[in-house]
Amino acid sequence: AALKSIEGIRLLRVYSSDTENLEFPIPRPYRYDGVRERRRFSVPEEMRRFALHWRIHNKVASHFNPRAAACEAAYEKLLSCSPQSNDFDAARTSYLEVRREARAFELQSCNILLATNCSCRRGWIPQMLQKENIELRQVIVDECGTSPEPESLCPLTLSRTVQRVVLVGDHRQLRPVVKNRDAGNL
Repeated sequence: AALKSIEGIRLLRVYSSDTENLEFPIPRPYRYDGVRERRRFSVPEEMRRFALHWRIHNKVASHFNPRAAACEAAYEKLLSCSPQSNDFDAARTSYLEVRREARAFELQSCNILLATNCSCRRGWIPQMLQKENIELRQVIVDECGTSPEPESLCPLTLSRTVQRVVLVGDHRQLRPVVKNRDAGNL
């Protein structure tokens, strides 16, 4: 089913850093091949127009972000540098700064922010919400019945002035999966 735009709705989906790094990887001077990675998934093509990392890299055709072209150029420059070159650190710093500015524009422009319980607590999101003076009026936690309580608290900590909290879940569905025996006893 095709996703339709609704007038006045400016939706922004923040994906995990794993997904972002899968689609727009940042070169690193060192590789850690001994670490077994989790299975990662790309953003479905029909969802890319809502995805933060696709927007800030200027990959959504009809979307306007005044910093996206600069972010795209800085990212291309970073990819062209060898991680061992003298220019790499400057290119990386430049890219991270322009990416921060492009992210700030997207957060200021959206009126609906979608994220998982854990990805909403990525270090930059709470900091940017506070720095840019963005207040969330409402927080909705979906599938709350299947989330452990600490995980469900993550989105609730994003705003001090939230006016409404909606916890959506079905008590007849599966309970949260807790693999640690001590944590399960809590």
